[in-house]
Amino acid sequence: MEAKTTEWRPGPTVCRCCLAEGCYKDISTEYFWMGKREVYAEMLLETFDLNVSLFSFVSSLTWRPFYTIALILTGQIRDAIFYKHGQNAWCIFIWLCYIINNF
Repeated sequence: MEAKTTEWRPGPTVCRCCLAEGCYKDISTEYFWMGKREVYAEMLLETFDLNVSLFSFVSSLTWRPFYTIALILTGQIRDAIFYKHGQNAWCIFIWLCYIINNF
């Protein structure tokens, strides 16, 4: 049995966002959830204005693909994007009510 190490090694089983190991999805692949298209890299950009690099620095001369996101975060990104869209819709509704009542 190999001894566990405390050294972190980026790889295909590590989340690009939270560095959790285990279950993950590809961050740039198109998925469908409840009939809606999801690309997690696009959702992060739209919601948080985060442009996630799809490559990771491994050593002074090496870069390698690093495309994973933890499954637990996919639901949280959905919640964040839903909240953002809901807030935008609520603000538009309030603004329209103000315009209608004052003009």
